[in-house]
Amino acid sequence: MDRNYSVKLRRKAFLILTFAVGFVGMIGSLSATDFMDVTDTALPTNPPTLTAGNPIWGDIDNDGYLDLIMPTFKTFGCTSSCTAVMVFRNNGDGTFTDITANSGIVSPAPGDIQWRSFSLGDYDGDGNLDLFISQLPINGRPKYDLLFKGNGDGTFTYVSVAAGIERSKRWGMSCFWFDYNNDGLLDLFVKNFNQGIAPVETDNPILQALADTVLDGVLPFSGNRLYLNNGNGTFTSLRGAAGLASATSFDGEDGHSTNCAFQDTDLDGDIDIAFSHDSNALYTNDQGQYTQQPESVIPRNNRWDTKGLAWGDYNNDGFPDFFVTSGSTVPKRLKTLLYHNNNGTFSAHDEVAQSVGVFTAANTWAAAWGDYDNDGNLDLFVTVPAGTGDPLGTNNACLLFHNLGPGANGNYKFEEVALAAGVQLEDNMASSSHKTAVWVDYDNDGFLDLIVKDGMGIGTDTSATGKMHLFKNIIPHTASNRFLKVNLQGRTQSPHSNIRGIGARVKVEYGPGKMAFRQNDGGGGGMYGSESSQSLHFGVGTALTVTVTVNWPSGLCDQFDNVATNQTITFVEGSSQCP
Repeated sequence: MDRNYSVKLRRKAFLILTFAVGFVGMIGSLSATDFMDVTDTALPTNPPTLTAGNPIWGDIDNDGYLDLIMPTFKTFGCTSSCTAVMVFRNNGDGTFTDITANSGIVSPAPGDIQWRSFSLGDYDGDGNLDLFISQLPINGRPKYDLLFKGNGDGTFTYVSVAAGIERSKRWGMSCFWFDYNNDGLLDLFVKNFNQGIAPVETDNPILQALADTVLDGVLPFSGNRLYLNNGNGTFTSLRGAAGLASATSFDGEDGHSTNCAFQDTDLDGDIDIAFSHDSNALYTNDQGQYTQQPESVIPRNNRWDTKGLAWGDYNNDGFPDFFVTSGSTVPKRLKTLLYHNNNGTFSAHDEVAQSVGVFTAANTWAAAWGDYDNDGNLDLFVTVPAGTGDPLGTNNACLLFHNLGPGANGNYKFEEVALAAGVQLEDNMASSSHKTAVWVDYDNDGFLDLIVKDGMGIGTDTSATGKMHLFKNIIPHTASNRFLKVNLQGRTQSPHSNIRGIGARVKVEYGPGKMAFRQNDGGGGGMYGSESSQSLHFGVGTALTVTVTVNWPSGLCDQFDNVATNQTITFVEGSSQCP
């Protein structure tokens, strides 16, 4: 939405304000549903495919609309170049075009491929989104994780070898772009899954090469990778990965973690990382070196196979909390967890989830925070492939926890509204194992839409199925809450942040005592497996103007006053320094 439209809305607002304020809650409650399934009309193809990693969104052709990249995980029996992804260009009219064939996102070698997780980021600062894909080795063959340089027109060029991405038999799982040392360049972290061998790390390149060769020839070899951006289109794999080489969950002594996501949990300006699988763990960044935090900082849990890990400030206190799902097949382990951040130290998980109303014992996978009704409070969507102890597809009702905000005692509460909102998706079919989900404003109307991907998971073969479900947000806009979508742009002179301000903290004040907080994780840090690249979305209630404060990774602080709402705006680093 452009500035001119925003100005017109502001002029009209005085005429309709009384009506809007009085009826916004009533209108929302009278709506039969808040979302409409537009999959068949919006997407040109929707083949049943495997899935691993979330759908990811990013403007890969720089036209102002978010395009969709859908991981499909596996392709079997390739005889030439192959792909395990679907790529859809956003036409800007509510529909998409399948551009997979000409996207350039293909495997450089024939054979079976297993693409696990995807992450979008502009690592060379040219304004075009680049794509990294972590991969699993097949049949004992070494593999490269895949780096594709974005050309800015919806196509990509394979550059893994030239960029210095290593060849190995490591099981690539989660991955994300972030500026770990705050030098203004995006670095890359790859979480590898270990199969019973601890990583060997040494500063001697000859011994390291020998260890990698020997161990890779025996078993899949862990050793997470932190790729330092050299600033010339190449990367250096840091030995020891700044303390993250063996980083895993509390119970994953051999590296058995699959998912990770980053936030600055203690607001000290450095990016911290949480891991999930057999349990959950937090590693904090102290001047470029990572250290696992004890249970006094983050309580240990007894869950197996935790899945989604989603950061979000659900109680608007300026500290990122995180929610964890559980995909275990053991019923007693199936409990969702909510970690409440108290100034860098986290409260007990079960008690918090139960007290605020986001606790469930179902088999849950992805989790995603988003303010879908623009009331200023983050809501939570959780995918459910099955009920407690049920076969996949049975009792597969997804969950939407609507944030009611603070009660009279100041405590936040949620209510589950998926059925009423139209996004429950319960059909009890084995082919409807709901695994992944992402919030997105794909039509640029300021209201978050939702995509859900079904799939039978990593351990199944070519018979596995799973379709996409795209839901358009149809909450009435004429007398509804307002929004602000924020893009960040790092400056070029020193000190400066990375070009898209990844890692920045953004606070939006939209009334007396009202504040919403986000950290710029690129738009996807916290979902299951893959990371998007989107604008920061804020619901601001009925506020016509807001104050925005940005704390940049460089250490600079900017404050922007009297910012009109109902628009997408770009803030440039250093352009309006804090008082």
